[in-house]
Formats: sequence, C-alpha cells, structure tokens
Amino acid sequence: MLLGLPPMNDNDAFCSVLSSLFTGPGNQPPYNADYANERNGLIYQANPKNAYGARASMKMDFTHEDRAPTQKLNIILWKDAMGNKPVPPMLLAPVKKSPGDGD
Repeated sequence: MLLGLPPMNDNDAFCSVLSSLFTGPGNQPPYNADYANERNGLIYQANPKNAYGARASMKMDFTHEDRAPTQKLNIILWKDAMGNKPVPPMLLAPVKKSPGDGD
C-alpha cells in the first residue's frame, strides 16, 4: 500500500496497514531492541556445522533460487526441525520438474 502496489499474496492482502507508523510529527520514541537471544546464545545456534544434513546442504547450489535439489533440501529441513519424527510421505514423493529447474 505504501508503494501503491497490489498485494502479491493473501499475506500481503490481509496484513495490518503500516502507514499510520509513518505519519505524525516525527517525534516518536526510538525503538528499543530486545537483545535477549543474543545474550543467551540462541541466535547463534542456527545452522551449526554438525546439524543434520549440514554436509549435504553445503554442497548444494544456493546461488540462485530453485537450484538446490528440492526433495533433498525439504527432507534436511524436516529432520532438522522435527528430529526423529517420520518424514511425511509428501516430502518423499518425487518432485515434478519444470523446464529450467536445477534439480
């Protein structure tokens, strides 16, 4: 809305409007950042070198969207987030390729 563009998806279409944050006299108090996760170390736990699938994903091509093998990456992400829970069949099904896909 701020740029006069139509929404790209439902998330854009139904989100709260931010324009009220950019109006007024301009004397709003400064934002106070919450550094709790930096102090407790949680922010630095993302993507550890020994995470499930770390070696395999380091070999994947992330220089352009859709070049990493979709099925392999989805299984890595599932196992990283869900641990030993069984991988859902929909993630194990062959991925339909489109012309130009990198998998």
